[in-house]
Amino acid sequence: MFRFDGVHKENGEEKMPFRIRMSVRLTGEIVFDDTFFFKGNYSKDRLAGWGLKFEAALKGRSYQRHIRFLTDGAVYHDNPTQLFHWRKRLEPALLAAQCRGETVEASDALDEAAADLPVWERFCLTQDSAKHFSIRKKAWEDGCFIDAVHGGRAPGCMAASDTEGTIVIAMREFWEKHPAGLEAEALGSERSAFTAWFYSPMAEPFDFRHYDKRSYPMGNYEGFDYSRPDPNGISVTCRASVCALKGYTADEDLKQRSNAVRHPAVYVASPGYYHEHRAFGFWSLPSREDEVQRWGEEQAEKAVAFYEAEVEARSWYGLFNYGDFMHTYEAARHMWRFDVGGYAWDNTELTPTYWLWLQFLRTGSERVFRLADALSRHTADVDMYHFGYMRGLGSRHNVRHWGCPCKEPRVSMAGHHRPLYYLTGDRRIGDCMEDSLGAAESLSAMPWFVREDGKVHLRSGPDWAALVSDWMTAYERTLDPKWRQMIENGLNDIANTPLGLTSGPEFGFDALSGHLVYTGEKVPAGMHLQACMGETEVWLETADMLESKALFEMVARNGRFFYLSPEERMAESGGLLKDRQFGSPIYSAEMQAWAARMYDDRTMAKRIWKDLLSLLYAKNKPEGYKPVTYALKADGSEITEIPWVTTNFTAQWFIKFIVTKALIPGDAPKSLSELDTQLQAEPSGYRLYGA
Repeated sequence: MFRFDGVHKENGEEKMPFRIRMSVRLTGEIVFDDTFFFKGNYSKDRLAGWGLKFEAALKGRSYQRHIRFLTDGAVYHDNPTQLFHWRKRLEPALLAAQCRGETVEASDALDEAAADLPVWERFCLTQDSAKHFSIRKKAWEDGCFIDAVHGGRAPGCMAASDTEGTIVIAMREFWEKHPAGLEAEALGSERSAFTAWFYSPMAEPFDFRHYDKRSYPMGNYEGFDYSRPDPNGISVTCRASVCALKGYTADEDLKQRSNAVRHPAVYVASPGYYHEHRAFGFWSLPSREDEVQRWGEEQAEKAVAFYEAEVEARSWYGLFNYGDFMHTYEAARHMWRFDVGGYAWDNTELTPTYWLWLQFLRTGSERVFRLADALSRHTADVDMYHFGYMRGLGSRHNVRHWGCPCKEPRVSMAGHHRPLYYLTGDRRIGDCMEDSLGAAESLSAMPWFVREDGKVHLRSGPDWAALVSDWMTAYERTLDPKWRQMIENGLNDIANTPLGLTSGPEFGFDALSGHLVYTGEKVPAGMHLQACMGETEVWLETADMLESKALFEMVARNGRFFYLSPEERMAESGGLLKDRQFGSPIYSAEMQAWAARMYDDRTMAKRIWKDLLSLLYAKNKPEGYKPVTYALKADGSEITEIPWVTTNFTAQWFIKFIVTKALIPGDAPKSLSELDTQLQAEPSGYRLYGA
């Protein structure tokens, strides 16, 4: 494998860096992973085209050459010069042979006939949306394109053949990351060129500007009243492969090669193996031995199917969008809040990455893997900053992925991407996890984290927990003791506070050493953000790796505080937790479950299960993730929705369900009627579908 780093220049100014990894396979295929970085003036700079161009000297006459594109229908097959001549009355068998991909033997007579025929020098396949592509061709530079074929979704594969062999170019997420393209030029000339367009110049240039000139923190949940919709430092990665083969490659072989690029082989183990080795922490395998467990697993399957269908129904595609989900649905408009500040693109909010990767580990489902893979690749590239003063930070959910003024480490922490990295060895994901290490120092450039004295303050969760995720990943990848020491410095500082992880929750922070400075108890303070951004998973996995009993115990103590009533918290904290808000168990159920396990508290465990289940189940509303019909298409097919759905709730409930089943498996009710009885005797007090 080779890596090439560079930067494009415009009028002497360096703009738009790139990183290309080139790997040569034993099959002769060369695979290119091309990463585009935005660096420029986002108020005026646009992405007009981005691709990889390959040149080749094709053999033979123009009528002995072939060009093919895979489509969602028949393979498009053409020739620079077609052997149809009105006056010379060429044998029909010659054209038929061309169309079969055969090499017609050259002759003076054919050369003379070809001199009177147009030479189609340029062919372009453009996927301009997720549902439309076109193939066009032209004969000379100043001439017009003519339409050849229109269709829905092209897989992204082009082949050019001459008298000796075939050049095949295939792309990975062609229509998903539209506008993409494939182009062949100078097909009738001595030297031809072939381009894999990751952003087709046939499309309108991409505009990086924000949707408005200000932020709307009060009305649209956009964080702060200052605006920072800066894409400088974001990236996106695409894959193309090229190979040279002997002879004319059959159409079926092209399809197989294209499919291998679109869906590369992934070497996986069984869910039981992952579970036995506690890969990525504490989680449960599916179980259906009683009615409640069957109901929960059915809901898990329905939720995955729903989001899989929504990607298609809502067309969550495009170069900078593909892989991400929307944040909140608006039933009144029958659409997601795509145009509403903090409610549009999700950007890892409340860790849908953790939900999908845990669901894959426990099921081995390829469908789940594809969703998780696309989500991780998107969030690792687009939703975080890879250089500049915000390096390592991520951008919170917004209408544009980089639009929110909140730039935080929890959006971009390595934990979101670790499963993909360790399952596939993807080097680009490794780069992104290294970039996340810059978050600790970048905090000093973020107004939210800097106090009047100029010192950086952060919360034990989600901020410090996210940094722990970065450091833990760096330590396990390199065994450099520096990263372990950063974790242990902060861990010891928290252990010396009155309430451990429940203290603060804000601390002074030294980015160079990882030390935290206790500044007292913040009143009032909300604790739900300390539990819903993957903190429990990060802390338990870190404690397991470091064999830290202290951290295990602090997570348990913290989980117990989340479980207690306000009066009980006041008593157990010596009055320190006055007016502290801990929120619904949708944020903290698995942390509470760890406490119930550590303290062997069966009463606590049973109530945790009752409260968790009641967030998704009610006797009069058992539908859960069952879509309902709200309209009909012109052909009479149904258009469905889940009116109440949010990605926050979905990700959190299933993480809690999966992890809580591992920690306190025997304390859930066995039947829905038993759950109904519990809820009638002691209502949970939490809102159904509330997050």
